[in-house]
Amino acid sequence: MKITFKKLKKEADLFCKLSTLNDLAAVISVSKNEILLMAFEPVYYHFTVPKSTGGQRYIEAPDIELKKIQRRLNYFLQKVYYLNQSRAAHGYIISVIGEKNPKTILSQAEKHLGANYMLNVDFSDFFHQISITDVKNIFQCSPFKFNQYAAYTLAKICCYKDRLPMGAPTSPVLSNFYTRSLDEDLIKWSMPQKITYTRFVDDLSFSSLDSPFNITHYEQITEITNNYGLVLNPSKTVYYDIKDEKIVTGLILRETVDILPEFYEELDKDINRLKAINEVVYITGKIQKPLMLSTFKQEVMGKIAFIAQIEGKNSPEYNHYMEKYEDAEAPDEELSVRWTKFGNYLI
Repeated sequence: MKITFKKLKKEADLFCKLSTLNDLAAVISVSKNEILLMAFEPVYYHFTVPKSTGGQRYIEAPDIELKKIQRRLNYFLQKVYYLNQSRAAHGYIISVIGEKNPKTILSQAEKHLGANYMLNVDFSDFFHQISITDVKNIFQCSPFKFNQYAAYTLAKICCYKDRLPMGAPTSPVLSNFYTRSLDEDLIKWSMPQKITYTRFVDDLSFSSLDSPFNITHYEQITEITNNYGLVLNPSKTVYYDIKDEKIVTGLILRETVDILPEFYEELDKDINRLKAINEVVYITGKIQKPLMLSTFKQEVMGKIAFIAQIEGKNSPEYNHYMEKYEDAEAPDEELSVRWTKFGNYLI
């Protein structure tokens, strides 16, 4: 939920005045003992989920009590970052009521509209490259005022195996804090060359109106990221020439920013699956729908909401998929009749 700028600043300023664990415990409404327990005996669950690009993504999910503390920390950290955000960052940044140009996946892509040349690079295993020492240093540097013990405890709360985990609510915002100086260095490198630079979490995009990108640009970017202990993934590097259709964080740049056809193809499949599942539930007369179905519905609606964000709620694409979703949620009443009649043919 969005909040007013006044409330955001008030809560961010409050958090930035904290220096001890007792201060922290009072503000996030968690006892000091519970904070210490979660920091030094963290519990995580490990599993993998398929990537949209193929392969598996390794997830380290904190248990419910640890996640509760991380979410409360994230609540304040997001507000502090909003007031101290990088000019280049567009991912996982909250917005306030009345904000005209919020930072989103769309705002990142729009920065590169009209460019003739582009270079996309990606960090390798991004969160895991940010160490517990890096996180401790974040909490001991401006705008924070935590003492050494509080900063170390906070780092322990937010890290697993001495680095940021893929699955903790606090990892995205802490990665944004860590890369603030990196972003400024890449902006300083880009501006004299009339290059536009943006970052969406671990996806870095560079574009130019006049000059093609080459291996020298890549090597210079690599040198800058290496200064921060961040290694790029060469297999994710993509160069775009003047005639190429350009893609930024899964969005295609035409006269406007559009969604890739592959996204719609996958959404069609998801809605067809949802319709089939709903029909089975309807036919078998199950009143209690499985939890997995509710989760799947949320995923489908999330994708449709993404269409609204990029194309607009009045777009044909959004209205088309809302109609498909509503149809999938309302199985044909004749199904039960046909299913009953089918029983007449069984011995």
